[in-house]
Amino acid sequence: MEPARLTASSTKGSVGGQMSGKGRATLLDKFGTPIVGETIVLIDSGSHVGDPLLWGKALSNGYDAVYYGNRKYKPAMAHATVEPSIF
Repeated sequence: MEPARLTASSTKGSVGGQMSGKGRATLLDKFGTPIVGETIVLIDSGSHVGDPLLWGKALSNGYDAVYYGNRKYKPAMAHATVEPSIF
C-alpha cells in the first residue's frame, strides 16, 4: 500500500440560528498529486444540535478530515481549525 497525505484547510464557521461552516480537504499521493474519486469524511468536533451553547465550542475546536484508505492507499487524517463568528 502506498502512503496518502490528507490536508484540511482552516475555515470560518458561524452560529446564527444554526451552526454552519465549510471544510475543505485534499487527498494527495506520495508525489503531492491529488487523488481524485476517493471519499473523505469531514467530522465536526462533537457539536450537539440540541444545545446551542456547544456549537461555539465545536466551531472553536475545528474539524477532522478522515480518509479510510483502499487497496492502493493507506488511511490518512488531518485536522483544521474553524474560526467562530456569531453570524
